[in-house]
Amino acid sequence: MERPAGELKHKLRKLKKLECKLRFGHIDLCGQSPVLVFDAYFDLYDSGKKKAKYGIGELCGMNREAFASVIEAYMAEVYFRAYGFREDAAFTALNGLGLPFDADETAIKQRFRALAKRHHPDTGGDAAEFIRIKAHFDELAR
Repeated sequence: MERPAGELKHKLRKLKKLECKLRFGHIDLCGQSPVLVFDAYFDLYDSGKKKAKYGIGELCGMNREAFASVIEAYMAEVYFRAYGFREDAAFTALNGLGLPFDADETAIKQRFRALAKRHHPDTGGDAAEFIRIKAHFDELAR
């Protein structure tokens, strides 16, 4: 199914802002030009210079599964640059906490605290589940 280019550009720009927030702590970089993973993955203008892996035309023509795998690979690289771990550990930990791949540090902490309150052995929770949750959080906190 072909996606409208305008809608896709809007979604990709949101991912770019998310990368800035995850890696640098804020979206507004005040005229700075940091090296972004986004620029290596996506060309929103199909400039033909092929500096990026995927042009907007190619992305528009992808099916849902192919597009999702591109976004997963991009986010894995962003998480690696931001937190220093690779895709398998990051996505396993995020899934273990029930979070989406684009969860930021605040969302991770909030989710961990909520799960820890529910599963902590001192409050009548399951100790094994608490240990599993703590291990996932520790993986993301590295």
